[in-house]
Amino acid sequence: MKKSWNIWNRETETLYINRYSLLKSIFYGTTRGQLLVQPTKLAENNRKGDEMNYIVGFIFIVLIGYIFEQRRHIRFLEKVNYNQETRHIMADHEIFLLKHQIDTYKFALETLGYSQDNINKDDYTKHEPSPEKLQALQEEFQKEERIYRSKNIQFETELELRGVE
Repeated sequence: MKKSWNIWNRETETLYINRYSLLKSIFYGTTRGQLLVQPTKLAENNRKGDEMNYIVGFIFIVLIGYIFEQRRHIRFLEKVNYNQETRHIMADHEIFLLKHQIDTYKFALETLGYSQDNINKDDYTKHEPSPEKLQALQEEFQKEERIYRSKNIQFETELELRGVE
């Protein structure tokens, strides 16, 4: 009996079909007859690029918002600092006014012949001041009044420059 060199039979046909469908499914991404379109590498890279663009855009918008918030906060702190400086100027002037008022009372007591040191020791005796001492007290009082007026003008000018009424 002559042997046939034909190897095509039912078994080889099945192997060939299975191999063909496997290669087709790998190449086209299909399984069991489902046709799926596989995106190319370029399309995948474009999609990843789009996602990165969204992320970068979102981060950019967040950073711009953060910068605007920081600028708003800086303006707020500058305003608070300006108001605090104004309050310190007013408080310093009030302290100066109190010291001036105390000095005025001291001059009045010394002019009338009383001593603050003696009054603090519960000694309320009156000593008549000499005309020279009265003249010295008057000159010192006038000097203090000039200082008071110049400080008062300086304070009012400072408040006008700051816009405080």
